[in-house]
Amino acid sequence: MKNFLTNRLGFLFLLTILISTSRGIDFGLHIGKDFYTIPNMAKGFHLADVDLTAAYIEREGFTNPWILGLDLQFKLPGGLRLKASAEGTYLQYHVLYIRNQPKPGDPLYKETSEYEVTWARAALLGTITKDLLPLPIFRFYAGAGGGVHLVAPVVSDKFLINTLTDKFAELDPTTDVKIDPRFGFHLVLGLAIHPPALPLNIVVEGKYSFLPRGEYEEPHRFATVVLKMLF
Repeated sequence: MKNFLTNRLGFLFLLTILISTSRGIDFGLHIGKDFYTIPNMAKGFHLADVDLTAAYIEREGFTNPWILGLDLQFKLPGGLRLKASAEGTYLQYHVLYIRNQPKPGDPLYKETSEYEVTWARAALLGTITKDLLPLPIFRFYAGAGGGVHLVAPVVSDKFLINTLTDKFAELDPTTDVKIDPRFGFHLVLGLAIHPPALPLNIVVEGKYSFLPRGEYEEPHRFATVVLKMLF
């Protein structure tokens, strides 16, 4: 999954430079944070197999992951701008999974497994913005848009029950934790600063995203704040 994100962001970066150089449009990079929390989990449960095997999960939570992205911006008449963006966040969190697995001579034996599980969110977005207060150096703007988000599920007791067929199955984070494409929309508010005599804009932008509710604790309404450099 990490290579998937890296390869596509690298391709889009080269594409933005090529297009912007030939067309005279703005291109840039942004860095910031998603604002949501996936809490720690320590919970006993039963697997949904024939004998309802007792199990236990401990999950390391995470808060406000870093996000990186690329931007292309087209200036339109009337203070409008069309922006295409690609962004992604990636991290790993720890999961401990214990379940009863009796063995000959040890009916109380517990099998313990530990995993490093990937959390990833990537998005391809389109946004229309309108300048609200254009000044010689500063520009305030607002806008809205939509796009496709690729979101990984969060491993939990519910995820293990639905993913593992029986008590002998092992979780494979590389195949079982699959990114799920979904369409969402967003609202943006930003401040752009254009330093005199420099061919760039420094932008601080806040975005609030609305996605369909996921099955496994994926954030579906959250804010993102980024710092952009547009050339």
